[in-house]
Amino acid sequence: MKSPALFFVAALFNFAVAAAFALPDSPVWHWLGLIRPMQSIIPDLFAMFVALFGVGYFMIGLNPRTNRPLILFGIMGKLSVVAIVAFHYATGRIGIAVPALASGDLIFALLFLRAYWR
Repeated sequence: MKSPALFFVAALFNFAVAAAFALPDSPVWHWLGLIRPMQSIIPDLFAMFVALFGVGYFMIGLNPRTNRPLILFGIMGKLSVVAIVAFHYATGRIGIAVPALASGDLIFALLFLRAYWR
């Protein structure tokens, strides 16, 4: 996959995840075995940050050479998600559905690393 296409796909992935987490009655909450705290802003903040990373990936897709430093930021973000999810899964706080979703972040991190070195 060429670099611009990779980052456009990553942006769409992030926008979809952000939308799923921002919607209070989204079936994704149930599928992941999570309960959305209705009185908390945390899910909304999470969705906003996921969407902001999506904007960054979109910017990289528009001009990978100029926005090359953002690729490292994306790698760090994706690997941070994987590490946090792995910790929570290992300690029994979440079921397998969340790591299954986060496996997409691991794949993107590896593809981002490959794109960065090209």
